[in-house]
Amino acid sequence: MKIVKEELLNGKIVAIKNTGGFLLLCNATNESCVQRLRSIKKRTKKPFAVLAHSLDSACALGHIGTVEEKALTSYASPITLCKKKENSNIAPSVCSESPYVGIMLPSTALLLLLTEDMPVLVATSGNISSMPLCIYDSEVFSTLSECDFFLSHNRKIASRIDDSVVHIINECVSTIRRARGYIPSAFSIPNSMSISTPILSSGCDLKNSFALASKNKIYLSQYIGDLSSLQSISHYQSSIEFWKGLLSIKSHLGVCDIHPDMITTKTVQSINTATAHVQHHTAHLLANQLENNIPYPYLGVVWDGTGLGDDHTVWGGEFFEVTEHRIQRIGSMESFPLPGGDKAVKEPRRSCLGALTQIKSSALITWAKQVLSDEEVKVLSQCISSKINTPMTSSIGRLFDAAASLLNICHTNEFEGHAAILLEKLALNAKKKNTEYVIPITKKENFYEVNALKILNEMYTDKKNGVPLPEIAYGFHLALARIIRNITEIVDLKRVALSGGVMQNKLLVELTHLELNNIGACVYIHKVIPTNDQGIAAGQLLHLMMQNQHHHHL
Repeated sequence: MKIVKEELLNGKIVAIKNTGGFLLLCNATNESCVQRLRSIKKRTKKPFAVLAHSLDSACALGHIGTVEEKALTSYASPITLCKKKENSNIAPSVCSESPYVGIMLPSTALLLLLTEDMPVLVATSGNISSMPLCIYDSEVFSTLSECDFFLSHNRKIASRIDDSVVHIINECVSTIRRARGYIPSAFSIPNSMSISTPILSSGCDLKNSFALASKNKIYLSQYIGDLSSLQSISHYQSSIEFWKGLLSIKSHLGVCDIHPDMITTKTVQSINTATAHVQHHTAHLLANQLENNIPYPYLGVVWDGTGLGDDHTVWGGEFFEVTEHRIQRIGSMESFPLPGGDKAVKEPRRSCLGALTQIKSSALITWAKQVLSDEEVKVLSQCISSKINTPMTSSIGRLFDAAASLLNICHTNEFEGHAAILLEKLALNAKKKNTEYVIPITKKENFYEVNALKILNEMYTDKKNGVPLPEIAYGFHLALARIIRNITEIVDLKRVALSGGVMQNKLLVELTHLELNNIGACVYIHKVIPTNDQGIAAGQLLHLMMQNQHHHHL
């Protein structure tokens, strides 16, 4: 232990075999060391979590209230996102892109001994980005050979499992990544339902978890991650078999996303003769329903980055009316083109170009000259006009991207949600909170279209007129919260369920709470089941059970 501590103090990177896999550690106060760790993991800007020895040490890094303290010191010991303290001594590149710092206290005796009398450490999963967590010595030696020191043991790790991550929203613990400390606890199946045959739900290809239902219990797997490599796909498939063995399940029904090209869809179809399909945003909403047992009727608001809709366009800004017998999509954000398709997910400037083009914005030419070359404007504009590799989307996630690019704070996403995190960080610095934007809602044959793109024109005008960027960013968040309030009032429902990856945005959700509380509406958010795509599998399961019970027309 003394040798490991000396290595860390000398700026070395150490790989330690922990309970669920290898953990990479380095001195969080050493900037060059943190930068080198980023190079090893191929992780350019995504924030790192830090490991503190004690609660007192943690309090020097972030603002820790009663709820944060309870989460940090709980048996699960998750990484807890806390608002950063400006005067902390952690290196700038640990989490410079976020207004929050992820703090973890030791979850094992080994980590407790290791952190004693030590500066705060960066603690990150022992893998290269997009690859599974290393659990074997041979894996870590080959894939992370650039580490300076390795500390292992001879106890076999039965199943890979990452550290869990939570955030505090509205004074409640909200799970972002459900893994170590929370798995394999089960959810009870609603009283009105029963299971005669076990069910496997696939989840989806990003932030994956799958789920199994058996003996009136639902088990959500540990966080598997993005299925973007052969190794991660293999980890997904082997984990399914591990869990089936754990629960003594031999045969089962299958349920998956409606997207035919997902790895998860193909996997579940390959091992099930009977497979049901669930639309992505319906599954998001039902994950919230499973957790909160929401009384009918209620309004479901599902905002995220992407998901194939029933009409084969890309959804992501949806409103649903949910009754005892039906889930009906009643509204959506207006659609705009995404030039380059999946490339637009990584380049917010493409979302911005598509949105400004859609509304024929006067800001388009001026903005484009600052951000894109003449050739890029020409090619991308041709893609939009000819509809070549340019799907239409109603995604609020992509609207966040467009707004971030418009304000010149992010044109390329280095990690998922990058632009949205920077926009929230900017908004939290607003000194005045009186910038307001009105977003019109139009009704067409009992369907509500939110004309949110027009907000970009107003934001650009304010920017040109010298309104501070933090105030514009805050006004953007407030306008989105008021959209939810306005739709709630229009449809006259008093219960509102929020779901989807966009609802990880603490500022947005808390503003939405305030707006809805002002009109006497009750708000339901995810706390235990993640609101992001990790929770999809739970919603898929509930959908199939409801369908089998003939409770809903789905």
